[in-house]
Amino acid sequence: MTTTDRDEQLRREAARLEALLDDEQMTEERWLAEAEDSLAVLARLAEDPLVPVRLPGCTARILALRYAVTSEVDDLDNTADLLSATVPTLPGSYPDLVEELTLLADARREQYRIREDRTLLPEAIEAATRATAVLGPDHPLAPACHLQLAELRFLLSDCEPRGDTLDRIAESLAIAVRGDVTPEEWGWYGEILYERGTAKEDPADLRAAAHWLSRAAEQQDDAWLSWATAADACLALFDLTQDIAAADQVVEYATRVLGLPLPKPELAQEYHYHRLNAAFLVGERPGLRAYLGAHPALDWVAQAQSALDLADDPDVTPLLAFQVTSGWIYLMSHVPEQVAPRIADLAPLFENLDRLLELAGQLSDVPPEYHLVLAAVAELMRNQQRIVYGDRDAGFQATRAALACPELADLHPTLRSMIAMASTQVGTATGALAPLDAGLGMLMSHDVSDDREASAIGLFFEAMAQFRLGAQPSESYPKLRRVWEMLMALPPGPSTELVTAMVESLVRVLMAGLGDSPPPTSAHAAANRLWTAELVQPMVLAERVTVAAMAKDSATLRTVCQELDLGGSTGLSGPIRGMAYNELSKMDPHDSEALRVAIEEYEAYVAKLVSERHPSLEHFALALAEALRRRNGPGDRARSRRLGLEVLRNAAWSVLLQSGSEAALRVARSATAAADRVTAWCRADGSFEELVQVLDERRGLVLRAANSSRTITEQLADLGETGLAARWEAASGHDDELVPGLDPHWGALRRSVLRTLGAEELVAPTSVDSLRAALGVHGSDLLAYLVPGTDYHGALLVVVPVRGNVIVEALPGLESGSALAEYQAAYDQWYQADDPAGEEYERWREALRSVCAWAWAAGASQVLRAGRAVAGGRDPRVVLVPVGNLGAVPWHAAFRRIEDKERYLVQDATVSYVPSGQLLCEAVHRPEVTSGRPVLVGNPAGNLGPGAYEAFSVREAFYPAGSLLGTLPRPWVADGAGTAGELLERLGGPLPLVHLACHAEADLRQPLRSTIELADGDVSSTELLRLSPTRALELGLAVLAGCTTNASGVDHDEALSLSTTFLAIGARTVIGSLWLVPAGRATVQLMFLFHHNLRQHGLPPAEALRRAQLWLLDPQRSCPDTMPLALRALPLDPDDSIECWAGFTHQGC
Repeated sequence: MTTTDRDEQLRREAARLEALLDDEQMTEERWLAEAEDSLAVLARLAEDPLVPVRLPGCTARILALRYAVTSEVDDLDNTADLLSATVPTLPGSYPDLVEELTLLADARREQYRIREDRTLLPEAIEAATRATAVLGPDHPLAPACHLQLAELRFLLSDCEPRGDTLDRIAESLAIAVRGDVTPEEWGWYGEILYERGTAKEDPADLRAAAHWLSRAAEQQDDAWLSWATAADACLALFDLTQDIAAADQVVEYATRVLGLPLPKPELAQEYHYHRLNAAFLVGERPGLRAYLGAHPALDWVAQAQSALDLADDPDVTPLLAFQVTSGWIYLMSHVPEQVAPRIADLAPLFENLDRLLELAGQLSDVPPEYHLVLAAVAELMRNQQRIVYGDRDAGFQATRAALACPELADLHPTLRSMIAMASTQVGTATGALAPLDAGLGMLMSHDVSDDREASAIGLFFEAMAQFRLGAQPSESYPKLRRVWEMLMALPPGPSTELVTAMVESLVRVLMAGLGDSPPPTSAHAAANRLWTAELVQPMVLAERVTVAAMAKDSATLRTVCQELDLGGSTGLSGPIRGMAYNELSKMDPHDSEALRVAIEEYEAYVAKLVSERHPSLEHFALALAEALRRRNGPGDRARSRRLGLEVLRNAAWSVLLQSGSEAALRVARSATAAADRVTAWCRADGSFEELVQVLDERRGLVLRAANSSRTITEQLADLGETGLAARWEAASGHDDELVPGLDPHWGALRRSVLRTLGAEELVAPTSVDSLRAALGVHGSDLLAYLVPGTDYHGALLVVVPVRGNVIVEALPGLESGSALAEYQAAYDQWYQADDPAGEEYERWREALRSVCAWAWAAGASQVLRAGRAVAGGRDPRVVLVPVGNLGAVPWHAAFRRIEDKERYLVQDATVSYVPSGQLLCEAVHRPEVTSGRPVLVGNPAGNLGPGAYEAFSVREAFYPAGSLLGTLPRPWVADGAGTAGELLERLGGPLPLVHLACHAEADLRQPLRSTIELADGDVSSTELLRLSPTRALELGLAVLAGCTTNASGVDHDEALSLSTTFLAIGARTVIGSLWLVPAGRATVQLMFLFHHNLRQHGLPPAEALRRAQLWLLDPQRSCPDTMPLALRALPLDPDDSIECWAGFTHQGC
């Protein structure tokens, strides 16, 4: 037998034994016996001189087969040793080379498994590598050999392959999966590709990984790990490529993971997180609304929220909570109709979000900015909750902290938008202009205004603010029309649908009123699918009611009423139902049932608005009052008047709510529009004490608010709110600025304080009894309101005597003639003239004489008559409250001619003025200031020489211990230059007197910008109002001898001037001027005589001023002994012209 024959015999023997192992009839004992016989034969062959080449390999195969049966390690070792000794010497042409190489590799791998000796693996890898090389990649056996090689390399790397090793394993597995491998090998290949793809940031590897992992998972029963790794691979792929398809696969694979039993609950939380993250893509998924509408995103978020209860992993649970929170926000932003079909559904959502944010805040080992973002989101949700449920407040401490973080710069525009929308909503809901202005400013700012949606919404709120401030429809219509056009140019979206519907309704109403053709219907159809449909639908109905009322279309009104009857009077539909029935009752005065329903609905809604101090109270309360007066049943008229007073109190509250005086003035200009109507009701009903309250409520709202603010600390302390009082004091009545660079007076602290104190005390009407008491303390005989005629009532004189009933008298003279209008026009022209002594001045002087002559018959004579009736035989002392533009008239200079001589009211009565009865009550109860040094300021800017003489002379004669500031001629020496800082510092301490002999300038359009001219610049009314905002100043007498210090300009009812500003901040008494008084002899002497009367004769300030004016009117006057030689030397020519003496007025005590 040849060697070849023997080799073939050995091969067949080994094959026979291998086949016997698969024979089901073969027992283990018989097989072992067969193997033993075969090995004996092989042993004998080994002694043959012609040893077959295959002998070692066949022996090794049989030993390996026996090891597989018996697990005898000796057989394994002998197999490995035989092959290790012979295989390296075998040529490449050896037929069984691949078989023996793979057997050697398997043997060494099994030895490694048993002994954990890594030194065994290199030889195994070498053998497997040679086998793959012999076969080549396309051989049918190549996949199995490469799989073996990949497994060996994996073991050698301690199952953590890196770099080159990872590449080689991946290359082998790429060939292995071509063969007949199991799903497990597909999954392993996917895992290897995932590892390499993430290590090298290779999108191709990650895509392939997802493919093989998902293919494996489809064939596996327990496939959660393959699906999870596939999701991880796609997540990494999206991070690299931003490929939306990869994010979609993450959602798909995470969903598959969550549909299987998982070994740990933390894994469920992790893949809920991945699914939500991939679904929303931080809110930046293109077409997010359409995506959410087509996928069960609401279920995903709800399931993720439920998963939070499965585990409490400090790393995973807070992260998932944050993602769930974000998910709810995205859903509410894009598909709110899925989340909250009704407003009531928002309550549990907000409660859930509170818990979610608390969980999310527990995440540790994250950058600090994470917590800043989280706190900002929590704050946003709390703000929205407050606004939705009527708290109407918002705080932005956390959001501001996030804005200050440079690491969050990319989020700053979003954060600013959040603040802008919330603050705008707060301002709109409360009527507070500071948050409204701040929000509008941010919506229009550079980093937000690039967003067309934000710009349109900002413009909408701006137009609404104009409505609130009393703009006429024709003024607001162009802006609203522009808003509507901007909104219609935007893609449809839930964030704009509500505003679009609101704007369209408003535009239609305005167009109907202005006679323009309405726009095509668009937003209403879309609004039907809004979660806010219950808000939009009443607006649509309100539009129909308004348009029908304009057209006198009772049929449409009845149809709307029927629709509202079926829907019930809930939410906003209640007042709309009231409006519809009210309009119907106007068309048919005999329809008492319509009137009854209107009143019933209005009563319920007005009660709610009153409790909230809502800025929209005026419209509904006055509508209710008018309905009550039309019904005219028992108590209806009294109820209507009370409603009118409530409207005025609400206006006062709105002014008080403002954090800055400029904002307060803007609100005050429109806050008293209802006063004329309510005045007419009180007059018609003979309710004169209520009439006094109405007249006083409309006056001096900004001054009243400034004065009230200075008593807040004391009131809070009386209530036991010491902590809030301390905050108010420390903050000087203001919060920090909302966002750097914008309105610093956000006012959240102010609103918190005011809510604590309550409106009933802060804006309580001034009673007639309290006015009588104040008159008694003041030493005056009566308080007289001079009321001009309006479309609702004629001109009136309303007198509150110190004793007796209120007197109301018609003043028809106030309604006739053009003297007042001509005077105001002449004053404005003179005020704006370049030359104060030019022809405009002469025209004004003539107009002044005319208006003073007109004033006597128009009202002054009646005031004198009423005063004499109270005073008896002496000259009466009267306090005047001129209403509206009557405040421009110097009533004390009203005259009539007696025996060809002019006789002025001041010659028959002592006349004081006051912005309102309420401020009179405040002033008379202020204690006298006896400590501190008087301060006299003369010519501080060096442009009013007589002012220096005036201040020096008064100081020398009457206040030798006083402080003298200003620019004085030699050899006089001042105590200071008269700077703004010096004046404000002295005003801060107890000050019995401040006398300002310097220029002042009234800003008739913006009275808060009126200024006093000092050595280093000006001090404005606004700055004075900000001085000591939480406590009234200890200031006795303020003499403002400068020009126009008591000119209030266009805001007559506000009576805002430099003089009244001093009264509001704490002064007991103020002397000021109504116009640009002549600088020189008359003013200096009048001021000196005023102080002479005060100090030498002990007269009250009002009487002291009157006597000084009478002195100027006396052509036979002589200088008192106290007057310095410098003033005595001035010519004593008659200075009885009205402009020389009548400009000065007295206010206060």
